[in-house]
Amino acid sequence: MRKSNTEVNELLVHYGGPIKGLLEDKTITEICIDHYDNIYVERNGLLEDTDVAWPNEAELSRYIQQIANSVGQVVNRQNPLLDARLPDGARINATLPPVSVHGACMSIRPYPAVHRTMEDLIEGGAIQKRSADLIVEGLNAKLNMLVTGGTGSGKTSFLRALLFLLDEAERVGIVEDTNENLAPGRKRKVELEAPRRKRALSDDQIITLVTLIEEILRKRIDRLVGGELRTPAACAAFLDAMATGHGGCLGTLHTSGAIDTIDRLITLFARQATNVDRHSISDLILSNLDISIYIAKDVEQQEDGTRRVTRRVKEIMWIDEQKKPHLLMKHRVKTGHEYNEVAIAAYRSHLESIH
Repeated sequence: MRKSNTEVNELLVHYGGPIKGLLEDKTITEICIDHYDNIYVERNGLLEDTDVAWPNEAELSRYIQQIANSVGQVVNRQNPLLDARLPDGARINATLPPVSVHGACMSIRPYPAVHRTMEDLIEGGAIQKRSADLIVEGLNAKLNMLVTGGTGSGKTSFLRALLFLLDEAERVGIVEDTNENLAPGRKRKVELEAPRRKRALSDDQIITLVTLIEEILRKRIDRLVGGELRTPAACAAFLDAMATGHGGCLGTLHTSGAIDTIDRLITLFARQATNVDRHSISDLILSNLDISIYIAKDVEQQEDGTRRVTRRVKEIMWIDEQKKPHLLMKHRVKTGHEYNEVAIAAYRSHLESIH
């Protein structure tokens, strides 16, 4: 049975005593528990060791099981995987033996204390104003966009900043495996979550991101916002929504570059649609995806010997009407931001033509 928010918080304090101080530290962006006595944290983009630990393996396993119970899930040796959201928005991912070879392991990603706007990201150096202007112009024109990058690069934070910019008159449909409160304070929104992915609510119905996409499209929405597109099926369903006239779709995807977004989508879609040739899949993607925004972490050595991590928009890709991709902007650590003036002119001409 799912417990109340107060009961969950009390359980976290009781069973999670060793990491109570870490959970309360607002400068920590992730708590990594590789073993009951090996705990470190991410702060300012860098990992730091800690001296905290659980007394033994059993205590850590009990903590994970209590979290699962509090949110209405089960985790044990037969069901050793847990992916959950706590009432305060924190993300939990935990694994028990036999899948976790050296004992229970866990990561906790606290919900951000501050929601950064696009202006905040510009001031913090995550994106140049010129790059932001290019993206916002496409956003207002209801182009289909994906925010891409690696784990912990800041994709979700950037997507949230984009949603802050949407017209309040629009009704936004948000679908996620685990809800991350992408549009805090927004009135016109519908949020659907599939927190028990891979687990059935009944013998004949399994709720997945695909289920949620199909459900949200039956509602009257102006935009579809997908959380992270992890699976081939979710990717195919999201692309299908783009292809059936739902403009202004937004989502996130793991990639190693803006141009790589195309190959990544082709690969995922092909795994789902095994009877469709690669050329047809490529054509579908190039016809419906408009923008890929690639974000990555830059680690720079400072004069005092310390390292500084900046999560930065590194590339912006636009796919033109002839289905040709162009990098509008590319950032290099040594040379800075490089803008493709010819492609930008064509991009803006395209936006004018569709208004």
